[in-house]
Amino acid sequence: MALFRLIRLPNLFIVVITLSLLYYRVMLPPFYRHQITPLFDNLHFWIFTGITLLITASGYVINDLTDLRADLYNKPGRIVVGKKISIQTAYWLYFCFCLVGYTISLYLAFYAGQVALINIYILAVGGLYYYSTRLKKLPLLGNLLVAVYCAGVAGMLWFAEREAYAFLYQRAPDEAFHIQMVLLTYMLFAFISTLFREIIKDLEDIPGDSAEKYRTMAVSWGLSTSKRIAISVGVVLAVAILASAIWLLPGFIALLALPVFYALYKLTGAQSSQDFAYISQLAKAIMLGGLFILLL
Repeated sequence: MALFRLIRLPNLFIVVITLSLLYYRVMLPPFYRHQITPLFDNLHFWIFTGITLLITASGYVINDLTDLRADLYNKPGRIVVGKKISIQTAYWLYFCFCLVGYTISLYLAFYAGQVALINIYILAVGGLYYYSTRLKKLPLLGNLLVAVYCAGVAGMLWFAEREAYAFLYQRAPDEAFHIQMVLLTYMLFAFISTLFREIIKDLEDIPGDSAEKYRTMAVSWGLSTSKRIAISVGVVLAVAILASAIWLLPGFIALLALPVFYALYKLTGAQSSQDFAYISQLAKAIMLGGLFILLL
């Protein structure tokens, strides 16, 4: 279905799985063991998750709208906006996602007594809009913003439950420290792995981005320099995974480094958009593998 392709339904499922593991696997068990009441009950956790999905879906829609001409070069067979869904309909979907998300975030903020949650919503939607309309056309800045957003999915939930976490830190500092290490490790993994994939995607999209006069890293700095930067980020990712397996997490987490090394191997010889598209899919699989961090 065209709408599901537009909002990247599989990616939204990954967001749901990520937040569910964070909440039900990492955060809630120690809260309940020490009789700490979390901010969100089941209903309001899923409302929070729904808001996150609306933010994410709106970002995909506005990205496809602003990237329409470049996508005619980069992925002509996968275009939804303008073919399956009209441009006007796509704009209405974007407006509705933003409006509904903002309305629900107002309710959640007043329910929780945390007005700051509204500011997070505004910053997230505004940041993704600015990314799609400007930052993604500049070297590195857009890549960094997307990486921060992906890492911030875990950070937003941690921020919302900061009072319960503070109580846990007072009653069981060791367990609070464990939560902190898992969350920080996952957020670091999400940031670096997303940055790696974003750079690869820029390399994949050179034809369309160049035709539309985008100044992405790959267009502005060239193929060779961008590949070296991508390889450097990939090496940092592999080292971070191995270091976590040695000092923080169970040793089998080191297995996540294997597909990273394979992606780096393929990257050294990559030249065409098809080569980079394959590596981009590898990077996406690596990002999905990071969910194992939340299962520990």
